[in-house]
Amino acid sequence: MKLLKKIVILLACLFFVMTLFAPLLSVSAAEAFTIEDYHVKLDVQEDGRVEVTETMNVHFDYLRHGLYFNIPTKYEMVWDIDAKNVKKEYYFPVSDVHVLSGQMYEVEEASEGIQIVIGDPDVYANEYETYIVSYDIQLRDLGLDGKQMFYYNLIGSWDTVIKNFSFEISFPKQFDTSLIEYYLGENPDNLQYVETEIHGNDISGRVILPIGNGASFTVMVPLEDGYFQFKEIDDHSVIICVISCILVLIVTVLFKKYGKDDAVIVSVEFDAPEGISSAEVGYILDGSIDNRDITSLILDWANQGFLQIEELEGSELVFKKLCDMDNDSPLYEQRMFEALFKQGTEVSTLDLREKFYNAFNGCRTDLQNYFNQADHRIYTRQSLVYRVLTYILSAFPSAIFVLMALYSESWRMEYGVLGAVLAVFPLLWSDILLSLIEDRYAAMSTAVKFVLVFISSIFMLVNGCIVFASSVYADIELIYPLIIWLCTILLTVFGMKMIKRTARGNRLYGKILGLREFILHAEGDRLKAMAEEDPTLFYHVLPYAYAMDLTDVWAHHFRNLEVEPPVWYKGYDPVWDVYRMSHRMTHCLHHAQTSMTSIPPAQSSSGGGSFGGGSSGGFSGGGFGGSSGGSW
Repeated sequence: MKLLKKIVILLACLFFVMTLFAPLLSVSAAEAFTIEDYHVKLDVQEDGRVEVTETMNVHFDYLRHGLYFNIPTKYEMVWDIDAKNVKKEYYFPVSDVHVLSGQMYEVEEASEGIQIVIGDPDVYANEYETYIVSYDIQLRDLGLDGKQMFYYNLIGSWDTVIKNFSFEISFPKQFDTSLIEYYLGENPDNLQYVETEIHGNDISGRVILPIGNGASFTVMVPLEDGYFQFKEIDDHSVIICVISCILVLIVTVLFKKYGKDDAVIVSVEFDAPEGISSAEVGYILDGSIDNRDITSLILDWANQGFLQIEELEGSELVFKKLCDMDNDSPLYEQRMFEALFKQGTEVSTLDLREKFYNAFNGCRTDLQNYFNQADHRIYTRQSLVYRVLTYILSAFPSAIFVLMALYSESWRMEYGVLGAVLAVFPLLWSDILLSLIEDRYAAMSTAVKFVLVFISSIFMLVNGCIVFASSVYADIELIYPLIIWLCTILLTVFGMKMIKRTARGNRLYGKILGLREFILHAEGDRLKAMAEEDPTLFYHVLPYAYAMDLTDVWAHHFRNLEVEPPVWYKGYDPVWDVYRMSHRMTHCLHHAQTSMTSIPPAQSSSGGGSFGGGSSGGFSGGGFGGSSGGSW
């Protein structure tokens, strides 16, 4: 009877102990390892930097390569301020990460923090391993109306048992030790198993029972205002403004020396400059090589007697070779002409469909290379180089200002870089549009210029809004973003104007502008007299009018004039009229251009793939800092 009573009493005691320790104990580890000993050492600096060293003795129950540590950098906290719940977000960067125990490791960035993966993928860890990890966490002011505190997770949330845990915390100066609070797991009764000692500014302690799965351990130390002299990122607004102004002065000097165009003398012309093809006329006029410029060569060659054009039903054209091209013709013309009649002396636009785009684009490349030669160059090489350089420099002020403003406030370089990219992106489009306006000014209508200027201005305003918004976010005086934005505008305008023609290019440009004026505003009586003197005048100028997109204007001048059909053209329409012929020719050439530049559809292919990866633990804990993790 006495033995039975002792057994009952013993079972009751065991039940009491298990019930009492249940919030802290765990019967087994959910992970493949158990932490035998875990020691955390914190060295707190006056600028808010915390030097962390974690030492962990681990027993692996199963084969694993090693451990991974998750260290958070991003936090969302809810504070009770004046009886109101106030949500705040923080970013405390982690740096100077090292594994001091000798294992292989990699440090990977994650959305919520960093991950330290320790171990060799080709080798399994020993049954017993020691891991020593060190890193720094930079704390910042919590924004609690002057209140400061040290609120730190000594343990994050490890999904395993920690049999023995101890810690050391060294503070930089005195504080009220009576205000220290600890949180172990979710049960306040767990604190009876925490033993601590205080020696001056140092705290040490241990937990006398094993810590169960997922239980975190947090220390909170309220501190007086001004205890930390938090490290701040210097405001470089003044320096950026000074550098931006210097850049404007430098670019001004470069523009006067290398970018300012000489005065253009527009001469009265009735023909293109001698030796200049219609494609070259199009390039000299607007500084670019369009499909229309290349297509105009068909008319140019026909007018020179190299080929004949026949119009078929359905807007199809047939090109018939009459003779070979002269050997002294430019290389870009010879290659395209040979490619056009590669299969014989006749070719239709239907034959060219999806087969001629390489030759067509090759002609564009050859023409560009032709103008890159020193004796044919239209724009000075220095001005082209300095234009690109100026556009790059124009992005510098706003990009650097936004980057530094966002980084100084958020301490997250990725935010600064993202803001800089968003500031530069609209500026890039503004640069492209302004260059387009400048280079094609003579060939553009007033309406197109107005639209492009308007859109470019919108992009510049977007850039300015991002610059000013960054200034407000970082609490920077508005005078600095104003200077930055004005410098950006000036540099952009200089970049637009930083294009200078060579002496040859300037002379040809003046002559082509004179020809364009003649095509646009030819007087009826004078044109009639010229046509009577040269019956081929209309066809001679037609390729250049086509390259300038003035075919209808040029044809309109001849509506009331008698013009004989050209020997090189056979139309489908039985009724001959020069205006109708010109209109039909333009339509058919557009159709031919579409055929010559068409690309065959890409062949579909099958296949597949996937992205895979291993699992990783999350980031958790009650305060700031604190590692968590698992095995792999």
